[in-house]
Amino acid sequence: MQARPITTYNKIPKELLTKPNEKRQLYFDGTLGVQGFEKPISTMSTSIIKKLGHYFGIKILGSYNLDNIKEGIVDGLGGKLLLNISNIITKIDIKSLSSFGGNINRVIPEVLNKYGEKYKNEKMCYEIDVSILGMAWRLPIKRILFYNFFAQSTKENFDYYFDEFTKINDKFIDDNLNSDLPLTTIVDKILDELSSNFRDYLIPIIFLGMVKGYTTIRKLFEETIKNNPELNEDLNNLTKGLPFVTVKMGLELYELTKFFDKIYYKSKTSNDFYNDYLNKKFPQKFYTDFDLFMKKYGFRGEWEFDIKNSRYDENPKIIINQIYSSLLNTDENKNPKKDFDEVNAKRPEVFQKLLKIAKDKGFSTEFEEAYNLMINYFYYRESPKYYIVYCLSKIRKLILHRANIILKNNLMDDINDIFKLNIDTLSTILSNVNKYNKEQILQIIKRDNYLNEIFDSWKRFPLLFDSRGRLFFQEKKISNKKNELIGDTVSFGKIRGKAKVLLSLNEKKFNPGEILITKATDPGWTPLIINCGGIVLEVGGMLQHGALVSREFNKPCVVGIDNVTNIIKDGEEVEVDAIEGVVRLLDREE
Repeated sequence: MQARPITTYNKIPKELLTKPNEKRQLYFDGTLGVQGFEKPISTMSTSIIKKLGHYFGIKILGSYNLDNIKEGIVDGLGGKLLLNISNIITKIDIKSLSSFGGNINRVIPEVLNKYGEKYKNEKMCYEIDVSILGMAWRLPIKRILFYNFFAQSTKENFDYYFDEFTKINDKFIDDNLNSDLPLTTIVDKILDELSSNFRDYLIPIIFLGMVKGYTTIRKLFEETIKNNPELNEDLNNLTKGLPFVTVKMGLELYELTKFFDKIYYKSKTSNDFYNDYLNKKFPQKFYTDFDLFMKKYGFRGEWEFDIKNSRYDENPKIIINQIYSSLLNTDENKNPKKDFDEVNAKRPEVFQKLLKIAKDKGFSTEFEEAYNLMINYFYYRESPKYYIVYCLSKIRKLILHRANIILKNNLMDDINDIFKLNIDTLSTILSNVNKYNKEQILQIIKRDNYLNEIFDSWKRFPLLFDSRGRLFFQEKKISNKKNELIGDTVSFGKIRGKAKVLLSLNEKKFNPGEILITKATDPGWTPLIINCGGIVLEVGGMLQHGALVSREFNKPCVVGIDNVTNIIKDGEEVEVDAIEGVVRLLDREE
C-alpha cells in the first residue's frame, strides 16, 4: 500500500461547508474565471464588491439576500467572488448555463454536463426573480420592449448620466476627504447610485448590443456553424474593430508615440525616456494629450479589480514605460492603429458574405437588424467593469487619505494592512480611532482576514469546487507530439517568437513582438498586449479579458493550458498556432 496526500481536495471555510450527509453545493470562482485572479483579492475589495452585489440584488432582481451564498447566488468571501451554481440551476436550466459557461472556460460545460443534476438543489432559489412581472416592476421595461424606438435616446441617456455620475462623484469624494461623514455612508452612497444607474441606463443598452445584437446573431448562425466551423472566424471578425473602452485605451496609448523620434530613442534606455518625461523634455502637446489620457484611464491599473493595487495615476511610470516599449516597435505591420482600421475596412465584406448565407437560410431581415444593433451598441459591453473600477479607485483614494490617522496614532506599521480589513470595520475604527491600541487592531485584522488566509493556503485554484472540498479542473487535451501543448483557440492566427513569461505586468522588461505567457490578464495589461506578438494563457475562455483584447488587436491567442507559466521558459522559441489551438516548443523535443 502507498499513502498519498489528497491533491483534489482543499480546506473549505465553514461558511461554505456542508455536512457529510447534506446536499453538496457547487461553487464557481468568479475572481479566477472572470477577473483572472488566481490568488484571492483583498478582504477590503471583497467586502466592497459584496456590498455592490447586495445593491444589485435589490435594484435589479428584487432580492435582499442575493449576496448570501447559501440563500442567494453570489457572495464575497475570503477574497473570492463566488457563485452558488446549485442555486442558479434551480432557475436556469443546466444546458443553457453550460452553453454560456463554455465561453468563460470549457471546464464549466464539462462539469455541468457530467455532474449538474447531482448538484442541483431540490428547493427553488427564490432570490432570483426573473419573472416578466418582477423584471417589469424594476427595470426600464419600455426601453427593452420597444428597443428600436428608444435606441438612440437609450445611448444618449447612458453617455449623459454616466458622465454626470463621474463628475458628481469626483466632487463628492474631494469634498469628503476630511469630513466627518462615516466611510461606509460615503461608500454606500456611491454604490447605491452606481447600481441605480446600471439598472436605469446600462441594462437597456447592454440589452440592445448583447441580447438583440450579438447573441441574436450567434443564435441565427448556430446550426450553420455546426456544418461550417470556418464561419466562426467570420462571426468573430464581425465584432472586431469596435470602439470598446479597453481597445480605445490601447489605441490612444499608441497614438502618444507619434510625438517621438523612434530612431533617437532606440539607442536610449527606458530610464532615459522616463527622465526626459520628468524633466519636461517632451513636446508640450504630448503632456496635454497624456493628461487627457490619464483623465480617462488613470484610475485603471494592473489587477484593477482589487482596491489594494495602485493605479496608473499613482505611478505613471508604468504607462511611460509602455510608450517607450511601443517606440521600439519599428515594424509598421504591427501597428495596432493600422490593424484596427483594416479590420473596420473589411467588416462590410464579412457582413455581405454572412448576409448571403442569411438570405439563403431565410433570416436576412433578422440578421440585418441584429447586425446594426451590435455595431452601434455592443461596444458598451466593457462599460460595467470600467465604472466599477472607477468607483473602486475613488474609494481607494478616500481610504488611503483617511487611514493616515491610523499611522499617525501608531496603530499600524504598514498602510497596506488596512486592505486586510473589511470596509465596515475600517469605518468603525476611523470613527473611534482613539479607542483602539495597536494590539487590538492586529486582532481585528486577524479576524477579518482569516477567510482570505484559508483560500491563500490553497495549492491549486479551480474554477469549480464543491462544499466538501472537491476540486474540478478541465480535462487535459493530450497531443501525440511531445513538444506540443494543446489548449483552446480564442483569437485566430499563427506566429513564432521568443517567449516572455510574466506573472505581473512590470515584473521584467517586455520587448515588442515577444509571445506573452501568463496566467490571465485584465484591462491593466492592455498597454503591454498591443506590443506582443501572441498570447498564451493558463486561464480563460472566449469572454476572458486576454481573449477579448487579443481578438481586437489581431493577436493569436491560445488559452486553457494548465501550468504553462512553469513549462515554458523565458527566451525559448515558441509557435502559437491559434488555428489548431496548439503551442509548440520549437527548441526542445519534449
